[in-house]
Amino acid sequence: MVLAFGVSAPVSDPDATIDRFVDAMGTKVSHMKQVQPGPLSGVAKCGDAKLAENVPIGVCAWVDSNTRGMIAMYFKSGDQAATEFVKIRGEIEQRN
Repeated sequence: MVLAFGVSAPVSDPDATIDRFVDAMGTKVSHMKQVQPGPLSGVAKCGDAKLAENVPIGVCAWVDSNTRGMIAMYFKSGDQAATEFVKIRGEIEQRN
């Protein structure tokens, strides 16, 4: 199961914004590491989270000059989510 959300809004400093964006989610994400953002550019990180029932969730977030978004992949680790991140981001984020 994959949950994705994003918002289109100007971002002046993607590097400074990404950690605040993940923290605002309200769920602790550990082992965050920078990953390749893919052809849509920006800054991307993936890490590990868990639901109260100890369900693992691989979380990947990205921030670029115009968007910020997050993908949560249930029953996956952050490393597993990172391998699918660029493909999924490309499917959901479209630029005109």
